[in-house]
Amino acid sequence: MDKMIHEIEKLKPNSVEKLETPSKVSAPTRHGKQYVVAIDFGTTYSGYAYQHMSDHVRYPAGGYTQMWQGSNGLSEKTSTSLLLTKDGTFEAFGYEAETRYSELLENNEEEGWKFFKHFKMKIFQEKDLNRDFKIEDDHGTPMPAGIVFGLSIEFLKQRAFKHIKESDPNMMEENIFYVITIPAIWCENSRQFMRDAIRIAGIDDDQAILAKEPEVAAVYCKEIQLDVQQANKRIGRQNHVFNFEQGSKFVVLDLGGGTTDIAVQEVIDDGRMKILRSASGGPWGGMTPDKEFEHIIREVIGMGNNTKFLERNMGGFYELLQTWEFKKRVSSDEITSSINISVPPEIMENISIPKEEEIVTSKGNVRVLRGKIKIYFETLKSLFNETVQNIVDHLKRMAEEGTFEDANVMFMVGGFSSSRFIQEAVRDAFPDMTIIVPKNPVLAVLLGAVAHGFQPNTIDARVSSSHYGIEENGRFVQLINKGQEIPIGVIVSTYKTRLVSGKDGFHLKIFASENNIPPRRIGQCRSIGEIFIRMYRAHGKIEKEIEIAIYFDLTEMKVQATDVQTQRNFITSCNFLN
Repeated sequence: MDKMIHEIEKLKPNSVEKLETPSKVSAPTRHGKQYVVAIDFGTTYSGYAYQHMSDHVRYPAGGYTQMWQGSNGLSEKTSTSLLLTKDGTFEAFGYEAETRYSELLENNEEEGWKFFKHFKMKIFQEKDLNRDFKIEDDHGTPMPAGIVFGLSIEFLKQRAFKHIKESDPNMMEENIFYVITIPAIWCENSRQFMRDAIRIAGIDDDQAILAKEPEVAAVYCKEIQLDVQQANKRIGRQNHVFNFEQGSKFVVLDLGGGTTDIAVQEVIDDGRMKILRSASGGPWGGMTPDKEFEHIIREVIGMGNNTKFLERNMGGFYELLQTWEFKKRVSSDEITSSINISVPPEIMENISIPKEEEIVTSKGNVRVLRGKIKIYFETLKSLFNETVQNIVDHLKRMAEEGTFEDANVMFMVGGFSSSRFIQEAVRDAFPDMTIIVPKNPVLAVLLGAVAHGFQPNTIDARVSSSHYGIEENGRFVQLINKGQEIPIGVIVSTYKTRLVSGKDGFHLKIFASENNIPPRRIGQCRSIGEIFIRMYRAHGKIEKEIEIAIYFDLTEMKVQATDVQTQRNFITSCNFLN
């Protein structure tokens, strides 16, 4: 992976002239490809779904998903875990990676192997993300993050292709269009990082799009609701479902393993939707209760920070965590006073406390009984309290600020939305809103992404989350306002500037600010990247008047540049990974 670091030339004073000539730019499409493959690369769990175009016509909310074999049976997704060999080549992904790594640990053969788990959050947490960014494996050995992500996506891509070939042997990979989902709250550098990872996975730019998770989940919710309406109509039952009529507004609350994504949307003509407010959310997801549960298990087993015990019993420990993942999603009707979680024998035999006695942990009381750990209801609830409270508090702030507009329906999607605790908390906090948890919310993003791949223009417009601009003599020259509506594929800002080329072309820094008040000086902003305009047959430094047009495709900022004198177009690119 080559670095894309360029020297930036300063702008000439009084060099910017803002124009008001927006025009339409072609957005990425499926280009007639027969299949759409969606890859939901999550913090804790990942999976894929696919659909042929003929099936999509009959069932827009459908798609075939891979069922993964875990210790507790089959599941729609597999663990986001990656195992590399000693020389850094791919060995396994998902539950298979956990099983293989557990075997290495238990046999004292793990030295030099590289195991990564829950690494997607590293991208969200890294503010100065660049192409040299590294993440550490289970033993603290750094590895280029792009390679870790790229190999993981490549595995899912290859599995999906193999799955398709089983039913369509003559299928060629160039007839597949990929949709890779990302959190809506990710900023420009994270999105570009994922685009780079997709290239490393062997997927060309024109063969894939990035899709924001709550937006494609809304597509799924729309199709599911329409299916319910049609079914009710056939049997003569009165409809009481949200009908996605033009002008109706709704909120999507996407609760994943690592993050919460919230989008406010409105239905416009022909069933298309636009985003009314910039995406909001934070690092609150199902991982936090998981960590609290793991803490309880450590207390019960009495191992504290005894990593050697954990390493030698990793297989049993992963099995225990998979059992917990299933149990934490049980519905209200299935929970009375407690839940029982089976403990693998290799873990059970190391519990030194008297069996059948109640144990007081830092989170509440539990009991070890006949190979199981009984977690009482109040203890179970306490594991969710912090995350649930953070989510509800954030939703309340959004409501108080008027962010929900006049939406009176909220869809809860994502794996964590299956939890009764978060469902009850949201319903209690917003009694006047209709809270809808669609069928199989864990697949809402994945199946919505498939539908989005066939109809990428379903999302018509978004709202800018920041002020964007360039520098002129130390001043911030605003090009895009925070809160400005951004139609997809439409040039939203066009301006002229005189630039002096470097040895390879022109360079122009891009600045941004999330403050509500537009900045005046560059010191009030942050540099988020640069626009690079490649020269043709340049010799030495050249000064030219350039017209630059900014637009957004389905998720990414794009730039066009034209020589004002000759009207010749330049090859341009945006680099947010300096």
